[in-house]
Amino acid sequence: MSLIKKALDLGFVRDLCKEYYSHTGQPSVDPIVVFKMMIVGYLKGIISERKLAEECSLNLAYRWYLGYDFDEPTPHHSVLSKARSRFGKMVFENFFNKVLQLCIEGGLVKGEKLFVDGSLVQANASVKSLTPREDALQIWASPREYVDKVFEENPLDDENPEDEEPSEEEKPSETQSTSLFQGYEGAVQHRDPPRVLQSSYRKKHKSNIDYMSSTDRESSYVYRPGKGRLFSYKDHVTVDSHGRVITAVVVTPGAVAEDHMLKELLNRQPLPVQEVCGDSRYGSAYN
Repeated sequence: MSLIKKALDLGFVRDLCKEYYSHTGQPSVDPIVVFKMMIVGYLKGIISERKLAEECSLNLAYRWYLGYDFDEPTPHHSVLSKARSRFGKMVFENFFNKVLQLCIEGGLVKGEKLFVDGSLVQANASVKSLTPREDALQIWASPREYVDKVFEENPLDDENPEDEEPSEEEKPSETQSTSLFQGYEGAVQHRDPPRVLQSSYRKKHKSNIDYMSSTDRESSYVYRPGKGRLFSYKDHVTVDSHGRVITAVVVTPGAVAEDHMLKELLNRQPLPVQEVCGDSRYGSAYN
């Protein structure tokens, strides 16, 4: 913790959070302490705020880093949850960007080579919460069935009554009629099977188009070898090769493919990038 305290000056946090605190009333917990606790939680892999508050109370190194003496009570776990609710997403993004700027000023980020990857993160939602979507897209008929319905409901005789025969110029030749019909038949025959397969696949594998979690609507229902089916998110990250500093993060539902997020990640880079390295999943034609 001494190395972190020496390298990272969090004095800028007070300016980030200034508008969320009043100048009157009982003094609140210093926002620097809140962010230090979150840093401890991240480095030590402590997700539970109750557990984090307990560790900060018991561990002498953590107490020293936070600035609390032996006989001083450390912040209650509710301080963390209230702070997250009060600050919102923007404060934490500004915190990340400020730390990244400090890394650039310290020469830890060069932009010469960038590594990109995506990792699946299990959502805090049980597979038992799987439920049909109310807004699911329902295909009521195949293209062939739809066209047949259109012809059935709109007879051609109504369009061209006998007393209004089309002229010879308007009539398509036998060759034209045959080629147009064959083209239509070929298109329908080509398109119908994928739609049917897609529909059966969705029913068998519980597609995200039709199903969601009743407790976490933004997560995706995915399958991963060794993990089975689960609700998840995916964090897409870029790391600068020079100092191994994370330069951009985007979180999406777990079903979003890694290669779709490359452009977004590159647009968030603080410096021009000379070279990007990723696995074969990023080797799409678009990228």
